[in-house]
Amino acid sequence: MKKIALVFISLLLLVNFAHGEYMTEEEEEVVTIREDLIPNYSEMSFYYSSKRKEKGSKSQRFWQIKTARLGWKSDYYSIDLEISPLTGSNPMLIKEAYVKLRPFDFMDMYFGKKVYDFNCVSSRAFGNTTIYQPQLFGNSWQVMASKTFSAFTFDIYWADGGTADWQGNDWPSDAGLKFTYNTDMIEAGVSYRARAWADIDDFGWDDLEHEDFGVYAIWNIQDMFKLNAQMYMLDDTDVNTPDMNYFVIASYEKGFMLPFFHKTVPYAGYFSKRDENGDAAKEYNMVAGLHTTPLENAFIKMEYNHDSIEIDDPQTFNEKLSDAFTVSVGYEF
Repeated sequence: MKKIALVFISLLLLVNFAHGEYMTEEEEEVVTIREDLIPNYSEMSFYYSSKRKEKGSKSQRFWQIKTARLGWKSDYYSIDLEISPLTGSNPMLIKEAYVKLRPFDFMDMYFGKKVYDFNCVSSRAFGNTTIYQPQLFGNSWQVMASKTFSAFTFDIYWADGGTADWQGNDWPSDAGLKFTYNTDMIEAGVSYRARAWADIDDFGWDDLEHEDFGVYAIWNIQDMFKLNAQMYMLDDTDVNTPDMNYFVIASYEKGFMLPFFHKTVPYAGYFSKRDENGDAAKEYNMVAGLHTTPLENAFIKMEYNHDSIEIDDPQTFNEKLSDAFTVSVGYEF
């Protein structure tokens, strides 16, 4: 099913490209469709951490690649490829690959691989103020219907649960919905997702069924201050542990000018997480830093990350850049 969907999307792009090759002069004046086939939001970013621990006995403090993305996006399709795993001989990741259609006048339809429409987060370096990555909610092959009326948007989706290779069967599907309110000053939303929502008692997999909830609000106060507050409950298998985590990021968007760095935006963030017993919001990462734009299409971020959990074991992979000062450099092309 996934291969068929990917081939379908590829064929749509090829048809569009072929149409662009044989357009008349009059059509070229109206549509420049080949320009849509050029990656239009690709990015590459690196980081250097004062405390980068790899597996082994040494602490490595050299530049690491953080992300390398190729992206194509238009009003009717989106393709987002993460190619950084290729540097480690791992397969390239398809973040998104979907088409957007309007089969009915009253709503839009999305078909393909898409990030779950849950809260409001980004996995792109250019999509985040912080170097620290906020909680992500995954992606899957799905069908989504979206309806916008005035400042409100309602989305509902069905998502493929993937294949249980160990048994040769498909995992039960996911389903969810999201209600969003969006103006120039505030974006707010409520999300619900049922993982393995189908009746699976017959398979003896009833312990797989989970319900996730999320709520968020992003305030833009007179283009001067920005506050991003999000709460999410990701259900686990333990009914005795709380599941609600949250994060808050505050930034002075007006910023100030510095030589070389140009516009500089100070920010601070707090990200709760589970402890070793699985209890949510018992531990945290707290960050503070500067987000600078020395060039129009580039950033330099400087951030200190304090972790409530002490990580002193040199065998530990310090993926979260805990208790470290980190510099990240990114360029969008």
